Amino acid sequence: MLEQSNAKRVVFKKGEQTKFLSSVMNKLNISSREFASLVNISFRQFSDWKNEKSSIPLSALDQLIKISGLDFPANVKIIDRYAHTKLAGRKGGFATINQYGKIPVTERTRLAGWRRWWKRSGKDKVIKSSTKNFNLPTNSSALAEFTGIMMGDGGISTHQIGITLNKHDDYEYSLFIERIMFELFGVKPGRHDRKSKKAIDLKISRVALVKFCNKHLNLPIGDKLSQGLRVPAWIIDNREYTKDFLRGLFDTDGCVVIETHSIKGKLYSYLRLNWTTYCPILSQTIYEILTNLGFHPKKRRGGKAIQLENHAEICDYLEVIGTHNPKHSRRAGKFI
Repeated sequence: MLEQSNAKRVVFKKGEQTKFLSSVMNKLNISSREFASLVNISFRQFSDWKNEKSSIPLSALDQLIKISGLDFPANVKIIDRYAHTKLAGRKGGFATINQYGKIPVTERTRLAGWRRWWKRSGKDKVIKSSTKNFNLPTNSSALAEFTGIMMGDGGISTHQIGITLNKHDDYEYSLFIERIMFELFGVKPGRHDRKSKKAIDLKISRVALVKFCNKHLNLPIGDKLSQGLRVPAWIIDNREYTKDFLRGLFDTDGCVVIETHSIKGKLYSYLRLNWTTYCPILSQTIYEILTNLGFHPKKRRGGKAIQLENHAEICDYLEVIGTHNPKHSRRAGKFI
């Protein structure tokens, strides 16, 4: 959420405010409604900004520049928020004095009138601000699997959570993630196709949801790898939840590998299940979870990759823990 100070506003030259907002949306690759959610304003308020019916708060402009990387716009004026009302009030005061020779109502009379209005009907007309609602889920298999999904291909910023998947290979799986996010939080994620990168982004903008994911799911805000990924204790302490977490992590960050060796001119192919992560803490946790579940994982590539290499254990994993990503089940099915 962008903090919008009431003290200062930015006045653009005619047409320039619209161009600037369009540049921000293009740079961030977001829609008008996503922009409004990002700035925590109504879509109607955003339309007023876009149509230049109202000016932009200076603090909001500073934040937009920070997250978009655009330069501070040239030839703009910084004014007090109520500069125009002060001028209008001054003009109105002079007009009243010219007509009546004085201000006809004393401040005491004005205050008494305001109090009567407030008691009669004014207090019922106050617009109360509200935040966007979402369901706060309790610990469950679905939430444990979602945690694995987020630690695999997810990430959170200060205002939204998101998951990025391959547009083609993971399309069917993206529908499953949409459903599990809606079931958990009561919010349907926004779907954004990034044509240039062949990717799908699933996003929900809720500041309170970001806080929940940060505190309860141990998901860092920003670069998750540099900050480290630690599986929550409520998952580690529950055997069934560890299975669900492992499934979510494998379905996003894992892969089915076919390892081929040539022995005396003859090719031999072996099936492998692989988890790869550049977070040493998470890599060790994967190894320990698999071991505690009775598997015999191997550490490869200096510990960055954890693999199941025994054919019987791979079959057990797919039967007991399974996968919700059709691309994994199809690939593994060819060799089992």
